[in-house]
Amino acid sequence: KASGGPMINEAVVSTQSTGDPNFNVRSQAAGALMSIAITTEGKKASIGEGAVEALITLLRMDEGSEVKLNVIKAITMLAEHPEGREKLSEIVPLLEQIKASGGPMMNKVATTAINVITWKP
Repeated sequence: KASGGPMINEAVVSTQSTGDPNFNVRSQAAGALMSIAITTEGKKASIGEGAVEALITLLRMDEGSEVKLNVIKAITMLAEHPEGREKLSEIVPLLEQIKASGGPMMNKVATTAINVITWKP
């Protein structure tokens, strides 16, 4: 794990908040991870703090479409990093399911996530 710094602290708090019982907090936490993961440093910090695993759990368990949209967008950002892409490869079948059963916006974000996760350099 990287040491200190605001990016690490934000990643820790956001990752921990994905397990909050309030769906608004979960949605905002996923949104925060998405924002943190814009930079390479943010991607590394989030991955190092267990964000990938937390987001996978949230994607599997949460029924709220707003939460799912933010989770999939955050997953897409983390999949741009090789370590994130590797860890996220296991959820491609779940994303395919979501893509098939969701509305147009869910279909769009799931398709983008699948493309980023399955991209080969």
